[in-house]
Amino acid sequence: MQQGKCSKKDTESSIREVYFVVPGEVIPKGRPRFTRSGHAYTPKRTTDYETKVKAHYLTEYPYGLAFENEPLEIVLNVYFKIPASFSKKKQDDLLIHSYPTKRPDSDNLLKSVCDALNGVAYTDDAQIVMATVNKIWSREAKAEITIRSVKR
Repeated sequence: MQQGKCSKKDTESSIREVYFVVPGEVIPKGRPRFTRSGHAYTPKRTTDYETKVKAHYLTEYPYGLAFENEPLEIVLNVYFKIPASFSKKKQDDLLIHSYPTKRPDSDNLLKSVCDALNGVAYTDDAQIVMATVNKIWSREAKAEITIRSVKR
C-alpha cells in the first residue's frame, strides 16, 4: 500500500491508502441552525473545523481527489487532551487503562471529518462502507485519519 505524498499520476489509480493528522481539538458536526426566514446553515465552529481538515489533507496530498467511485474504509483516531487539573497519577492511569466516554459522540466526530473531505479526498462520502472511530486519551489533542480503498 502506498502512503504519504502523491502526485497527479498517483491519484489516477495507485493510491490505496492515505493518512494524515489534524492537530488540535476535534470539533463534532454541529446541529444545523436556522435563520428567521427558515434557511438552514451549519454553525461557524463546524465550518471552521471542516476547513482546517481540508487544509491539512491538501497539505499532505496536494493533488486532492485520491479515491473516485470505489468503496472506502475510514479510521478516525480522536485523541482527547487530559485535563491539566488531573493529578500526574490520574493522568498516567487514564493513558494506560481508560477511554474517554464523554461527549462529543463518536458519530458526530466522524460526520465532521467525512463532510470535510467530501469532494476533496473522495468523490462522495456515500463511498464509505466501513468506519471506525477510536476515542483515546492523550497528552495532546489531535485527529489521525486513515482512508483506504476496500476490495472484496
